[in-house]
Formats: sequence, structure tokens, C-alpha cells
Amino acid sequence: MKREAYIHASTRVRSLEKQLMPNTALDNLASASDFVTALQLFNESSYAAALSRAPRGDDYEFALTQTRDKLYRDLQDIAPESPVNEFLALPYIYHNGKVLLKAHFLQQDMEDLAVEAGGVDLVYLAKIIESPEQNPRSTPFEVALAEAVEDFQKNRDPKRSDAILDRACATEMAEVVKEAKIPTMTNYFKERMDFINVGTFFRAVRRDVTSTEFEYFLVPGGHIDPQRLLQLYRLYNEKSETFISGLDEAGATSRLKEAASAYLDGGDLAAFEKARDDAGIATAMAGARVTYGPEVIFAYAIRRETEIQNLRIILMAAKNNIDTSSVRERLRDING
Repeated sequence: MKREAYIHASTRVRSLEKQLMPNTALDNLASASDFVTALQLFNESSYAAALSRAPRGDDYEFALTQTRDKLYRDLQDIAPESPVNEFLALPYIYHNGKVLLKAHFLQQDMEDLAVEAGGVDLVYLAKIIESPEQNPRSTPFEVALAEAVEDFQKNRDPKRSDAILDRACATEMAEVVKEAKIPTMTNYFKERMDFINVGTFFRAVRRDVTSTEFEYFLVPGGHIDPQRLLQLYRLYNEKSETFISGLDEAGATSRLKEAASAYLDGGDLAAFEKARDDAGIATAMAGARVTYGPEVIFAYAIRRETEIQNLRIILMAAKNNIDTSSVRERLRDING
């Protein structure tokens, strides 16, 4: 789509942005004294209509899922030819592959974890997992799914099959951003892949895995060559300045270096992952300062997704009587 084709779409999205919860409303929710109060405040937001359709009045998860699915239906309706939609759908497509693959091989009922947003028919997906010979392997996803099924049959290790699908998803997303030529989306994707790989690095160090196993779980597409991270892993000596300088030389963003340094200085992976999400929001918001364009759609989708994530954290904590101070530390900044 040419930029001018986004004028009407951007206007519609700007209207949808008004439904996002203001910071004060989110803060009030996070400060709720109990689950009943939190649910009441939640029901006073734009999520009320979705909650009213829930099987139970307290089923906030139903409302959040319905809102997420509606988000992607709206975006498809607003800008059906935009590469932004393809980019945003890919993680859900591959997520569904992971869920249904494990559901089949582990004989567990996990279909409630599958999501509508990916747009791939779940019945078809289950069929080509259960009967691999019916998989036409006509798309990158189908090829990766066939490989994941074969690997699971051989190794019975869900982490390996997840890694196969994660790599394929990252590869396909990299192709989308390359063809789309939307700098905001490109920068978001590359930095996020780097954050994911560095997070994998820290987990691998904690578990003391071999460099071969570490390499298997790296994803392509970031600013940092995975082979450079592999070199850093082989040389790692737990001196943060050495690792951070290595990241700097490899092309890491300043936000990634800051988050990695904070982790090495005694932080935790939850804080590192929050920094990853906050960095993504900041990138999306910076790009969306234009009057119209694909950046407007992209930023709205990321913000709404993050708002849903925040609400899930708050409401789950309220339901389980978790201290509000620890909840606030986990909330992402949807305003960049």
C-alpha cells in the first residue's frame, strides 16, 4: 500500500485509540483493594461489552481474548492489504502450531490456548499435525510445522519443536519487514529479536548449557548476528563490562545494552523482558507521530496488545491477592 492509501485507515485508527485506557484508569485498577473492586473498574472501561458476553460475570480472560481477536478483525477490515497485518499475524500462526502440536503429542487438551488472531483454520492445522502426509508444505509455516512434527516424533522434546517454529517465524517476519520497507516496523522487529536472543543467552548461562544447545534456540533477523552471540557465549566470564562491550560491537541498541547491564548488575529476567516490551512500545510510538501511514496502525496494535497484557497482569494478581506494589513493577508503559 502507498502511504496515501493509509489516510482513511489512520483516521479510523485514531478514533479507536480513544478507547485505550488512560493511565489514571489503569493506575486505579492496579490499586484496587480486591478482585471485586478491580472487576468493577474493568467493567467501567471499553472492555465492558466483551465482559457482558462472558459465560461468567468474572471471566475477564474471556473479555481480554475477545478484545484481542476483535483488534485484528478491525485492522484487517481497516487496511486489508497492509503488510502490518501479515507481520502481526505471523506470531499467532506459529503460536497455534506450537499449541496444537503439543496438544496432539502430549495428549493434552490445550486448544483453549490457541488464538483466532492468526487466521489459520485450527481444524486444518490439527489435521496436518495428526496426519503429516496431508501437509502440502506449500508455505514456510507448513514446511516448518512438518519439520517440528518430525523432530517431536524423534526427540519427544517440545522445546526443540518450539525452537524450530520460532526460527521459521522470525525468518518469515524478517522477509515481511524487508519487503514492507516500513522503518518503524523494521526497527521494532530487529531490536525485539535481539532482546529475545540475549534473554536466551542469560537463560543458557543460568542453566550452563552447551554452546551447541544455545545456538539451537537462537532466532535470526536482529541487528546482532547470532554467530556473534555464540562467540560471546563461548567466551562468557560473567564480567558485565566484557559482555556489554561485546554487545556494543555487535550492533546492539542502547536500550538493549542498558537492559542487559541492569540484569547483570542483579536484575531479573522479568525486568529484562519488561524492558524489551517498553523498548518496542517506544519504537512504535516514535514512528506513529506522523499524520497518517502504516506506523499509525502498527503502533495502535502494539499499544492495545500491551494494554491487554497489563490488564491480565493486574486482574490475575487481584484474583490471587498478590501485593499491588509487585504488580506495578511488571506493568508495561503503553505510551512509550
